[in-house]
Amino acid sequence: MTRNQYGLILWLFCVISPFTLVPFECAITRFVGLEPLALTPWGLMISAIGATFIYGWMVFLGMQWARKIGARFLLLENNPDFYNDLLKPGLIAGIVCTIAILFFDAALPASPMNLLAFARSVPPAIGFFGLFFCVVNQQVYLSLFCVSGFVLLLKTMFEDLSESFVFAVSIFATAFLFGLAHIPTFVNPAMPDVALVITRIMVLNIFSGVTFGMLYWKKGFETAVWGHVVVDAILYVLVPLCA
Repeated sequence: MTRNQYGLILWLFCVISPFTLVPFECAITRFVGLEPLALTPWGLMISAIGATFIYGWMVFLGMQWARKIGARFLLLENNPDFYNDLLKPGLIAGIVCTIAILFFDAALPASPMNLLAFARSVPPAIGFFGLFFCVVNQQVYLSLFCVSGFVLLLKTMFEDLSESFVFAVSIFATAFLFGLAHIPTFVNPAMPDVALVITRIMVLNIFSGVTFGMLYWKKGFETAVWGHVVVDAILYVLVPLCA
């Protein structure tokens, strides 16, 4: 597989994702006390056009930037060690990350709008269908585009900085953006405890964003995707099944 073919596959996943995520987003909307917007052909067409262009640029630029910073793509390597570089680290990091964010969720001041309550409200089939595309979509934005872009920017501007420092700053900055990106979806302005909900969203998503960014840096893009799959599978498939 060439880099261009790989990028094309990522782009196709991202273009499809807005449609596959509709049921999951409806579940979020109902959980926060709002009614989902009615789907119209024009609305779907606008979403498709937006995803086509926005993710097209993200994938194109992200693949260029990733090459320049030396990011790994296991599926493009000749003899990748899928067990030690993909399955094992992604599984362990995903489980640890899930346990940690559930702990933080419970440790924060009580709120009906908490992660565990939302996870229990999601039908397992919707969670499974959503995560299959959602993780690729989000990791293209989070790791491929943002982390790679920040690293390249910092390396260009500050040549004397160590690689570890550059990646640490880039991963945290990206995780912060990852948290901000979730606020419009999970916040209903009519909520009585909006500040607490926003704090919860930021803390939990920054932690998970740092986890995925570290996997991208240390093991490769596919490992970040796999770690994200593990987290979402536990939260939105396993937890609802056990509820």
